[in-house]
Amino acid sequence: MNVFDEMIAVERKIAEKYCLPENTFDSDYFNRMEQIFSVGDYYFFIINVVNFQVEFIHENLKKVLGYTEEEFKKDLCMNQIHPEDVPYFLNFGCEVGRFFAQLPADKVMKYKTRYDFRVKKADGNYIRILHQGLPIQIDENGGMIRKLIIHTDITEFRKTTPTLSFIGLDDEPSFLDVKVNEIYKPKINILTAREKQILILLAQGKSRTAVAEKLFVSKFTIDNHRKNMLEKTETNSISELVSKAINQGWI
Repeated sequence: MNVFDEMIAVERKIAEKYCLPENTFDSDYFNRMEQIFSVGDYYFFIINVVNFQVEFIHENLKKVLGYTEEEFKKDLCMNQIHPEDVPYFLNFGCEVGRFFAQLPADKVMKYKTRYDFRVKKADGNYIRILHQGLPIQIDENGGMIRKLIIHTDITEFRKTTPTLSFIGLDDEPSFLDVKVNEIYKPKINILTAREKQILILLAQGKSRTAVAEKLFVSKFTIDNHRKNMLEKTETNSISELVSKAINQGWI
């Protein structure tokens, strides 16, 4: 699944009737706005919802993800989202569109969206990003034209399941951990939790004997898990399995 193309389709349904006025926001505006959101390592950008183009990117992008502006603009790193989090990400996008579509025009700029997902950095490692979005320009009917998005590294919080919330500003009510329609279904994990645990230890260079001792099981048990993992993933060695597991986002 090409996540970028799927997300463009979602956003275009939201913005298809909106006209596009000139961008009047400057870097000082963004620098003021980011103070509202940033807690830890972050970057932010302004996105034109009408044509789905990035119009400004903060310099911290390279620090947090390791990508250049040009690399980021290709697909906003959407195709680097952890495979297990892709359905959440797309379902959240659909729910965000539904939520703002039902708001009266005078309420649109009084809400920010908040959700999280994992994204692969340029070095191949995954981090968990807190995504916060705030409409910063709308038309006379409340149609969203531009929004400010801030991504903060929250890997240290070690969440397991992404959640979506709408945070009310100016005394508007907030809606936390919103239940969304599962338009995009999660894929079944090919590896069990135990297999992932074993594979991560093997990927760290530990021997099967060392893994068995650490998990308080027999080497025979580890060998059985190893055999099952190779068969179900159609790989021929642990090194091949580790490489495939990382590329597929299984670990």
